[in-house]
Amino acid sequence: MKKNLLIFLTVIIALITVSSTSYAAFPITSNNFIVNNSTNTTTVTKQTREENSILSSVSAKDEGNYAHSSGKNQWIALILFIVLGALAAHRWYLGYYGSAVLFILTLGGFGIWALIDLIRLIIGDLKPKHGNYSVKI
Repeated sequence: MKKNLLIFLTVIIALITVSSTSYAAFPITSNNFIVNNSTNTTTVTKQTREENSILSSVSAKDEGNYAHSSGKNQWIALILFIVLGALAAHRWYLGYYGSAVLFILTLGGFGIWALIDLIRLIIGDLKPKHGNYSVKI
């Protein structure tokens, strides 16, 4: 029993580690900086006042016109559900950590929640917590 519990906790910790997001160790609170997270590295560059005013006027006009992509793949979420659905791997991957724990503890809502998640994954309604899919079915 202790061995099974140890294996279970190891898998949970591994899933949390793989699906966690890292942030800067220092706060960036000023509007004078641009943070570029498009690659695996974070680049911070200083803006001039002119650039800052141009960007703020452009962002005020175009706010809400662009969908933010989280970099998550809908195919991967579906495959994780099929292969590791009992461990709520799809929910860990999409960033729903609290509901992933509940999913595991209730055995997928006694199967009902699992069925709903499967349908929502297929139709694209179960989206990543912060953004949209970058690759859809």
